[in-house]
Amino acid sequence: MEKIFEAHAALQSNIHNWGRLLSATRGALKPAKCFYHLTLFSWTNEGKWQYNKTNKYTDLEITIPLEDGNLLPLNIYLLQHQ
Repeated sequence: MEKIFEAHAALQSNIHNWGRLLSATRGALKPAKCFYHLTLFSWTNEGKWQYNKTNKYTDLEITIPLEDGNLLPLNIYLLQHQ
């Protein structure tokens, strides 16, 4: 099973690669349209899934590469209720 920190690292790497590929083709990510939702779930004893709170993972920042080479942190939306 993939852990949240492994998934976060893979997502961050993929976003940076995607942004660099866009830049190589004279494109760019639009910061105003970039955000992400952090969603976690777990399985119950009855074999059903349920959402888990994510507010303790506010340090899992995702950044996007900008045209000038800087990195911009994205807005994160966290699940506050179960």
